Amino acid sequence: MGALKRALEHSRNIASVAVVVDAIDENARVFYGRYGFIDIPNHPNRLFIPMKTVAQLFVEIDTE
Repeated sequence: MGALKRALEHSRNIASVAVVVDAIDENARVFYGRYGFIDIPNHPNRLFIPMKTVAQLFVEIDTE
């Protein structure tokens, strides 16, 4: 969550639309999927999460 928060903060100064991760194995891929990461077609174990989704995650956390 810390890395996503920093990515969101930096996206205000740097035009970025997503965070991309390379899952080291199937368990990691499933873990990322639980947090809203989406598989990239034709790239096994590579996933992304749109910055818009990251922003929504922190709005939800702040309202809890």
